[in-house]
Amino acid sequence: MSGVIRGDFGVSPITGRSVNSEIASQLPVSLELTLFAMVISTIIGIPLGILAAVHANRAWDFVIRINLLVVFSIPIFVAGILLLLIGSRYLGPFYTSSYIPLSEDVVGNLRSMFLPALAISIPVSAMTMQMTRTSMLEMLGQPYITMATAKGAKQRSILYIHALKNAMPPVLTLLGFQFGILLGGLFVVEAIFSLPGLGRGLLVAIGQRDYPLVMAITMVIAAAFVIVNVIVDLTYPILDPRQKATS
Repeated sequence: MSGVIRGDFGVSPITGRSVNSEIASQLPVSLELTLFAMVISTIIGIPLGILAAVHANRAWDFVIRINLLVVFSIPIFVAGILLLLIGSRYLGPFYTSSYIPLSEDVVGNLRSMFLPALAISIPVSAMTMQMTRTSMLEMLGQPYITMATAKGAKQRSILYIHALKNAMPPVLTLLGFQFGILLGGLFVVEAIFSLPGLGRGLLVAIGQRDYPLVMAITMVIAAAFVIVNVIVDLTYPILDPRQKATS
């Protein structure tokens, strides 16, 4: 236990390698996959949420919400298998089935990571869109937005300067929570796409009863979730000064 406290998880009884070296080789893959998935979910979810809020209860709003509800209902393992089949059959030069490290080939790495990141980000994108829409609708109904509109402020200025900035704190909090969801999806996606990350490593370690490695990966994933949520809590007052004044 003293070694664990110092960050020394010992030696794997299966491979004979240091557990720390196993973690060091797997962590960058999972970290890159998770961050890539968060970027994709943000790029998809926030603009669609803004669009749905601007066109609330109209055609665009219903189309976006229904489509994302359908997408959200697709399990990660089903999305992963479908994307794997699509990538191998139709994408050709734009997809590679073998993992390529970022340090070796940036373009090749993106080709090997895009579909796994897309598969794991699908349910998160729907959550981001819904939270952005709800928060934007709340902000657009505030008196200061009505006053800015009455004074003749441009629609773009009202949306992106006044409403969006104040609508972001709840979305940011959700992104911190979604980081944990993405970590949970690593096990399935990394197994489907044969990525040498923590998720696949944990499944292999459980099957081999490699308990030191199982404990180490579990602690690393838990620590990553805690660290990200602490960062989110520290960032919250920057976006919403009222929280800083309250605290």
